[in-house]
Amino acid sequence: MRKAILIHGYHKKKNVMNPNKRMPSNNHWVPWASKQLMINGIFPIAVEMPEPWNPKFEVWKKELERFDIDKETILIGHSYGGGFVVRWLSETDKKIDKVILVAPYMGLPAKHIIVDQTPTELAEFFDFPIDRTMVQKTIRGVTILESTNDDPVIDDSLSLLKRSIDDLHVVTVGNRGHFLDRDMGTDRFPELIEEVLR
Repeated sequence: MRKAILIHGYHKKKNVMNPNKRMPSNNHWVPWASKQLMINGIFPIAVEMPEPWNPKFEVWKKELERFDIDKETILIGHSYGGGFVVRWLSETDKKIDKVILVAPYMGLPAKHIIVDQTPTELAEFFDFPIDRTMVQKTIRGVTILESTNDDPVIDDSLSLLKRSIDDLHVVTVGNRGHFLDRDMGTDRFPELIEEVLR
């Protein structure tokens, strides 16, 4: 069965614990994209990662690997979740269908983004060599979705990935900020679905 696993990014603890705010796995464009995936015959799995305000790689890895990841699996990672997917794919021997990284964050200094982690914790999460040939672990490749007006620290992360991974497919979308609903002005993300189906 074809499936897509959606991995959210960093979220502040005060927002995750606020009973009036949505959980990270049910935020921004994730519910809309999940519905579109289902309509197109791809089973969506929106993972709720533990402590997204202070992520630990081994903990997130354990949560991801609860699911059967195989050649029919698409991994979609947003921001911090994109960086996590890069590390997971760099360290695994599994072959999967496709990877889509939405504005991936790779742990470069950004005090205004990572406020609940110490520099040491942040370094540990992103302390790994990027596998230049990670595209070869997929059937249909690795795509990056970038916005023309994202935060400069995301631009730095994108530059790092473009230098470090061979054969990336990059799609640039105009004026979507960090692909948050407040940046996009909508919870719809048709460019993502187009890339999943491409």
